[in-house]
Amino acid sequence: MARYLEGSNQSHGMSNTPEYNTWASMRHRCLNKKSPSYKYYGGRGIKVCGEWLNDFGAFYRDMGPRPEGMTLDRIDNDGDYTPENCRWATKAEQSNNKSNTVPREVWCGSRKLTKLAQENGVSYQCLKQRIKSGWPEDEAAMTPVGGWLARCQSSIIRRHCLGLDPL
Repeated sequence: MARYLEGSNQSHGMSNTPEYNTWASMRHRCLNKKSPSYKYYGGRGIKVCGEWLNDFGAFYRDMGPRPEGMTLDRIDNDGDYTPENCRWATKAEQSNNKSNTVPREVWCGSRKLTKLAQENGVSYQCLKQRIKSGWPEDEAAMTPVGGWLARCQSSIIRRHCLGLDPL
């Protein structure tokens, strides 16, 4: 497979690669007002930097090959597509970086729900369902999956951590 050649008018031979498709999709989201995603990107003022805008080679030079299982992510979700603000990231990293991922207050500080689930070994769906069912957020996150005894033990640990009861 041919790789990037200096100059935007020279063929790069990468038109059917994941990297090229990522570049084309990024431009589409930011520039095409008919794109269903435009309102979340171009419609919010997100731009593609001048160097990448019409030069796939510059994008590929800055980002390099896309690692398996990763996609393009903006580090600052409100920032533009620039070399300083972009990285290849996993789906989980991207989920934690979304603008609609709201931090939840728990006894150990502010954590995004997806991050909180990951840190405590509880699935995001389980944690979300527990909170929706009325569980306190710290208990929902800290309780291992597996029944009443686990929930009671977690409650004792939680009360100790909050300084309410000695162990």
